[in-house]
Amino acid sequence: MSDRQTVIANHKQRMQARDSLTTDVKEAKVELNPRTQIDRWVVHRKEQAREVAGQVSLIARKSAPFIGAVGVAALLFFARQPISNWIKRLKSAKSQPTTDD
Repeated sequence: MSDRQTVIANHKQRMQARDSLTTDVKEAKVELNPRTQIDRWVVHRKEQAREVAGQVSLIARKSAPFIGAVGVAALLFFARQPISNWIKRLKSAKSQPTTDD
């Protein structure tokens, strides 16, 4: 190979390396852009949320009777005062004599 051909081949390699570097820099600018990183983070969090929602849904389906029992217990717990008052009113109404005119 002559010197001229070697110089041409080296020049071609340098130009290819420069083009490759330029492309890599452009891609890095896009990837390192804060907007791109935020978008990627949001997508990742959405995927995680979907996975967790799917797992929670599966757990809820498997333990539906337990969840129902806890719901009824919570309802009775929070309604204990009104229920107690209602029972007292019923008892007091029965214990009072009815006056017929």
